[in-house]
Parts: sequence; C-alpha cells; structure tokens
Amino acid sequence: MYRIEQRPWGIWLVFSGRMDDAETRDWMRASREVLAKITPPFSVLADMREISPLVPEVQFLFVEGQKLYRDHGMARSAVLVAGPIALRQFQRLAAQSGIREGERYIDASRDPHAEARAIAWARDGIEPDEFQPPQR
Repeated sequence: MYRIEQRPWGIWLVFSGRMDDAETRDWMRASREVLAKITPPFSVLADMREISPLVPEVQFLFVEGQKLYRDHGMARSAVLVAGPIALRQFQRLAAQSGIREGERYIDASRDPHAEARAIAWARDGIEPDEFQPPQR
C-alpha cells in the first residue's frame, strides 16, 4: 500500500506491506500526476518503516520511480526505515537511480526523533545528525 501527500516543501510518501508489480506501477502513475503539478525544486520524505522487503522486479520499478522524482526536480529526500536490512536495500536502490547524494536515511528502530529528523532534512536541509530535538 502507498500514500502520496503534498506538503508545502514537497511530497510525503508512505509505503507499507508488500508492494507488488501492479501496485508499484500504480504508485508511479499517481506520482506522475502529482509531479506534473509541483514546482521544482522540492523534497521528498519516504516513510518505509512498514514496507516489506522488495522483490527484484519491484526493486527495478522503485529505481525507475526514484529517477522519475529526480528528473522532475527533487532536490533532496529523507527515508525513514525500520532496521538495517531496509536501510541497505534503499541505499543500494538510491545508488542505482542516481539520487544517493541528496538522500538521507534515518533508522526509526533506533531513534525516537527519526520522523522529526527526516522532516528537518526534507523541509529545511538540516542534516539528520545535526538536528537538535526539542527539549522537554
């Protein structure tokens, strides 16, 4: 399952469960519609905390989807993951699509401020390890 939300700074993507070929292609179609209406440069926050590992044919489509966002003016992206396996998978896909330089990864399984760090990078360009969470 996926969800695409437009924000003032860009696009918030949420993925969960097992993405199959048809659903991934539907995400790409919906992304094209959203990207046609957005003014570059923009940022993306991809919440991958609840997605299942991607099978090879879907990995290929994710690479194509990342290229689609890059080619439409994505300046930077933040990826929320839940563990080292997902982290490695999405780092590898970003390297294949050419977006690795502007992408930051935050492992939410180890960081209670992961979402705030991801938003700070996507919205304001604040490096995740430099983000200072609010004090209570």
